[in-house]
Amino acid sequence: MEYTRARASITVPRERRLNMRLMALWWDRRAERRFPKIADFDPDDLSDIWHHCFTLAPLEPRERSTFRYVGDAIAAQSGVADSEITLDQVAANSLLGQATRNVDEVLSQQVPVIRSGEFVNDDGATVRFRSILLPLSGDRDSIECVIGAARSTIGDPPAARRSGEGEGEGKGEGETAGKAE
Repeated sequence: MEYTRARASITVPRERRLNMRLMALWWDRRAERRFPKIADFDPDDLSDIWHHCFTLAPLEPRERSTFRYVGDAIAAQSGVADSEITLDQVAANSLLGQATRNVDEVLSQQVPVIRSGEFVNDDGATVRFRSILLPLSGDRDSIECVIGAARSTIGDPPAARRSGEGEGEGKGEGETAGKAE
């Protein structure tokens, strides 16, 4: 009796999480180098998520670091009208402010940092977010730029959650910080 083996056709779904997609691209572009080069990140390769991304040129003192690019979606959620701003001009209780909170860790540890958490914005609403920061280089050895991305969901104001309004909505995760190895 002759047996034939049927070949299964498996379709791997496209990763939907912004952080994981950007991290995968970073690892792919990195290859055997310590860091991917800035030129390795083409906005066309990120066209469907580029509006959630930003690039930051780190300077000393850190608060004078300058954004080279801030995507439309993250700019709108952060009240940023111009991408030519410095880190100290970004409100701490904005999506961009929260997403860049770990820039010092990326620069000192020289590794990507993924973060999720929540904060209360100027409107009093709870914002749950996930963000990623990844080091990029111009010369392959030193960090000359940080590329990042963030997405968020806006929930009920803290008072509404405590009083039971909006029950069942806005269940979020606590803040965890971690480094990708």
